[in-house]
Amino acid sequence: MPLALEYGMSEYDFWHREEGLFQIYQKAFYKRTHDMAFTFGQYFDYAIATSLSNVFRDKGQAPQKYLEKPFDVFEELENAQVPKEKKTENAKEIFNKWATIKSK
Repeated sequence: MPLALEYGMSEYDFWHREEGLFQIYQKAFYKRTHDMAFTFGQYFDYAIATSLSNVFRDKGQAPQKYLEKPFDVFEELENAQVPKEKKTENAKEIFNKWATIKSK
């Protein structure tokens, strides 16, 4: 039970819902933790790179500044221009794969 609460699962879900729900909460918890650690690692990497770049820069070269704003994880997704036809095609492919798996 303590692990279920740590994963964000309610007492009701733990005691009265399906057994497999615990694994779903567990998987989601570890994915969130992994994603957060990855993001911290990116900031750490950028900080070290900025520091070393400033320590070993040439005379007269402007110092490199640390980030002025946080990384925007959605910026790349918003800027990606995927044609509407391609989006529809991908959705159809995904649905067909799902339907094939479900029919087996």
